[in-house]
Amino acid sequence: MQYEDQLDELNMLTGRIHALSDALEAKGFYPAGGAEAADAIETAVKIKTPGRVLVPINNWAAFGGSKEIIVWMPMAEIAQTITTIVELRKQIIEDIYQITGLSDIMRGETDARETLGAQNLKAQFGSSRIKDKQMEMVRIARDLVGIAGEIITEKFADETIIVMSQTQVPTKQMQQQQIMQLQMQLQQILQQAQQAAQNPQIQQMPPEQKQQIVQAAQQQGSQLENEIKKIGGKPNIEQVLTFLRDDRARSLCSTSRPTRPL
Repeated sequence: MQYEDQLDELNMLTGRIHALSDALEAKGFYPAGGAEAADAIETAVKIKTPGRVLVPINNWAAFGGSKEIIVWMPMAEIAQTITTIVELRKQIIEDIYQITGLSDIMRGETDARETLGAQNLKAQFGSSRIKDKQMEMVRIARDLVGIAGEIITEKFADETIIVMSQTQVPTKQMQQQQIMQLQMQLQQILQQAQQAAQNPQIQQMPPEQKQQIVQAAQQQGSQLENEIKKIGGKPNIEQVLTFLRDDRARSLCSTSRPTRPL
């Protein structure tokens, strides 16, 4: 909206340049008749050449009676008009750059005579002018991802989502099986520790060795308990899909506007 007028004028000038460029043809007039010169010109006219048009004139005297064999239409005025419009279009483009805040340094154009400080100032000024546009592009990208995620979670089957995401999250059944296996191992270790405590040979060992056996069993049991807690604390695929399909959670993620960076 800020530079709509300049864009309309830019389109209009570009259209005029194309129209005038099409008019840049070598157009001329020559006297018609049976004269030798006229016959030679008519023979040359029959050879099709792009960008050149010659028109025979029967009443050459009424046309002006020029002594020249061919009178060409002036093209200097058209060429000058095109040059003027091109310069005017360049100024319109510069105005658009000024309105949008795209400085020369951000467009890759610089002047070797300028100092580094001047270029840094231009870059900082340009970046501050387009910061709102950057945040708007962030919002558009975020909304597109949110829309795609909503379509996927609402319309796609669980198996399709798992295959597309290449996720390694276990299912609830796999998670329970892993916990059960670890619990069985923990129970076996506890049973072995009890049996070892009642073993006469172990009871006859020095206290230090007994303490080492007890500590080893306790360490294994503690590791298994931590692994059980770790697996039980991780989400399974069913929980993940339920969360993705939760309208309340999804709305909280999709309505917040990104904050402007400091």
